[in-house]
Amino acid sequence: MFGLSQVVSLAGHARDHQHAAEVQNHVLRLPVSYFDSTKTGILIARVMNDAEGVRTPSGTGIIQLVGGLLTAAVALVWLFAINWRSRPPRCWCSSRSAE
Repeated sequence: MFGLSQVVSLAGHARDHQHAAEVQNHVLRLPVSYFDSTKTGILIARVMNDAEGVRTPSGTGIIQLVGGLLTAAVALVWLFAINWRSRPPRCWCSSRSAE
């Protein structure tokens, strides 16, 4: 799992670099009137928050999702195995009283 997280991390850094270059090219193509009408703080916050919003789910978020699903599956199988050994399953209809 460690090796997979390292590969995903390196791929994520390369994608982040490409995304940053695309954002920079887009911002440089904007007309001067856009910068006159938009506050600097709003522009900086928009660029930084958009980059962070893409970085987190697509990088380590995928690893955490897969790890969590794998852990849940193993726990579910383990719980069923423990329950099976302690008490064999019964049909729900066999516990009803005859009417």
